[in-house]
Amino acid sequence: MLTEADLIFLDGWIRKIYVLPEPVIVTKNNNAVVVDLDFEGFFHSALFETNDSNITMTLTLNQAELSVNIQEIYYWGYTQPNSAMPYIGTYRPTNGTAGHYTVIWTPTVLIPVKRRFYLKAILDPDSTQNSAVIDVGVVYYLIYDMEAFKKSFKEYLSSILPKEASKYQPISTTPVIHASESNKYNPFEYIP
Repeated sequence: MLTEADLIFLDGWIRKIYVLPEPVIVTKNNNAVVVDLDFEGFFHSALFETNDSNITMTLTLNQAELSVNIQEIYYWGYTQPNSAMPYIGTYRPTNGTAGHYTVIWTPTVLIPVKRRFYLKAILDPDSTQNSAVIDVGVVYYLIYDMEAFKKSFKEYLSSILPKEASKYQPISTTPVIHASESNKYNPFEYIP
């Protein structure tokens, strides 16, 4: 599994931060496309900020989807960093579902993206507002030179993976301990 620390030894990639040019307005029962990125690389993390707790966000990575509602993840107790789900950074209601809310997602491993990173949001019908705003920041690693990346990855793996064991050297399962004159009182030696 490739980690963020492994990337320093590889070529052909760059770390990118995508921030919306301006917040997106989300209305009741209407899907709003918030982010639509097309790249090959790895998803690192995302920060979502909104003024309504009843927004459902659906993130599409390649073909997989993850949908989360801010109120639900708060009620489920995802209020601290974890490896399974996005979590609440700020949950500050002011009036009904209005307030200030942030959701953070920092998976413990880099998630490969083969082409599509797509986020849509919808304001659920039981919100106390007719519209809300959402702002997003995404951190990802873009592979801009796939050949250089693959070549450096292969070299990196060959340097860290164990070499093939020789077929002609049997591995002993029990260590052989020889008695020595300098260590007569070794409790692990049998001295008749």
